[in-house]
Amino acid sequence: MPVNDLEAPAMMRAAVLNEYVGGAGLVVQDVPRPVPEAGEVLIEVAATPINPSDLAFLEGNYSPRPTLPTRAGSLVLAACSGAEDGGSDSTVGVSPGSAMGPGISVEDALTADSGQPLLVSGFLFVEEDGTVTLVSLMAESLPPIPGGDQLVVEGLDLGGYQFSESQGLRWTDDLVQVLGVLNGNTLTVSDTLSG
Repeated sequence: MPVNDLEAPAMMRAAVLNEYVGGAGLVVQDVPRPVPEAGEVLIEVAATPINPSDLAFLEGNYSPRPTLPTRAGSLVLAACSGAEDGGSDSTVGVSPGSAMGPGISVEDALTADSGQPLLVSGFLFVEEDGTVTLVSLMAESLPPIPGGDQLVVEGLDLGGYQFSESQGLRWTDDLVQVLGVLNGNTLTVSDTLSG
């Protein structure tokens, strides 16, 4: 059944975290099915991985820490029926948003298998030559100095991010999440992965 069918039931099954006590706080239960607004689609989850950051999230050891109860999961493989604007049916990797999970760290991404879609959290840093990196640490200086683990990011539309700027460098002051396919130390963003 298409996920955007007008006859879709009002309720759905979801993994809901009620307590930060690890997997014991996670309960599969019926919840109201979200109603997509203009420009949005409703997806049907086909699969979701469990990453080390998801386990830390379930224990309350990963920031941001949303108010409970919350839905768990940082990345899903989903069936998406064509949107009203003429989109085609496809299977995509989708970021469910920060309310759904934290994504994985740059460090965890660097140890992940290449070729898989990942939602990675870090700070964006844009160098004078336009090279974009996602970094795990940002030293407080002006301009800041990126540090820790780093991924080169390709194909990212920077228009949706708020940057600070100094001396030809740009950076995000807050953690952001980037969804892409990992190949070595490069995270490639693709239109087929956007949620």
